[in-house]
Amino acid sequence: MFHEVSFEGMRYIIDADIKNYFGSIDHGILRGFLYHRVKDGVIRKMLDKGEQAYKT
Repeated sequence: MFHEVSFEGMRYIIDADIKNYFGSIDHGILRGFLYHRVKDGVIRKMLDKGEQAYKT
């Protein structure tokens, strides 16, 4: 990152705390986005299981 900031004209560095990001987003929208991008049924099942595990 030093190179980009120093020599390539990068002007901003953003520091973000995403500690509870997954818990604060709408999971229905996230699922729709991921299902649009991921066509493999096995991966979709893994995503569903991950979401269910997070909810408990």
